[in-house]
Amino acid sequence: MPRNRWKQALLGGAFSFAGLLGGATAHAQLCAPLAPQEQARVTAIFDGDTIKLQDGRRVRFPGINAPEVAKPHQPGQPYGEAALRRLRQLISASPRVGLSYGVQRQDHYGRVLAYVSADDGRDLQRILLQEGLAAAIAIPPNIANAECYLQDEQAARSAHRGMWSDAAYQPLRAADITPKLRGFVFVQGRVQRVGKSRKSVWLNLDRQLALRIARDDMAYFTAYRPDELRGRTVIARGWLSRYKDQAVLRIRHPVALQVLPP
Repeated sequence: MPRNRWKQALLGGAFSFAGLLGGATAHAQLCAPLAPQEQARVTAIFDGDTIKLQDGRRVRFPGINAPEVAKPHQPGQPYGEAALRRLRQLISASPRVGLSYGVQRQDHYGRVLAYVSADDGRDLQRILLQEGLAAAIAIPPNIANAECYLQDEQAARSAHRGMWSDAAYQPLRAADITPKLRGFVFVQGRVQRVGKSRKSVWLNLDRQLALRIARDDMAYFTAYRPDELRGRTVIARGWLSRYKDQAVLRIRHPVALQVLPP
C-alpha cells in the first residue's frame, strides 16, 4: 500500500480507536499508568521487548512487538538493534524497574509477562511505540492499554519515525506470502471467503493465507462482526504459522485487524 493511503487508513478507518473514543481526551483516559506490583533489577536486555532480572527470570513485555535482533543463523530485522540500544539506554539510567502483571503471568516459553516501567514511572512500552521502535499487539487476556498503545504506534507511523520509515514494515500483499515466510508480519488483502468451524471463524484473503479468529476471542470484536467482512480489504498483523499447505495468521484482538473503508 502506498505510504499516504496506509497513513490515511490508520487514522481514518474503523480501526482508529482515537476517532471512536474522542481523540486526545480519550487517549489520555486510555493511557492510565499501570501501578507496579513489584520492583526488580535488570541484569540483561536481549532485544526491544525482552529483559532478564537479577533473580534469573526472563520478562517479555506484553502489548508490543519489537523488531528482531540478529541471532545465530537468523538475520536481524531493520531497527532491531535500534530498539535494543534504546531500551538499554532507558534502563541503564535506572536499572530498577517496576513490573505490573496482567491476567496471564507467563507465556508458553516460560517467560514472565509484565508491563515494565522506569524508576520515574514512565511506561517503557509506550516510549518504544512513540519512537517507532515497536509495533502494538494485543494477546488476550493481557490487553491492558491495548488501544492506548495502538494510538501511540499510529502517531509514530504517521510521523514516519523509526521502523515506520522503512519499506520493510509496509504491509505485504496476501498473494505474496510464500511457504518460507515466518515471523511477525503485516499483511493486506481482500477477504475472499468467510468460513466457520466449530472453534473458529476463518477469513480467507488468498489461497495462500487465512486469518483465524477463535470463537473464544470473538467477544473482543464489538465494532463489527468478522464473519460479515466478505469483500472488505483488511490489514492484519501477527505471527505466521502453517496448516497443511496454507499460511495461517491468528487474530486475537481488533488491534490486529484493521478494516479499511469501502
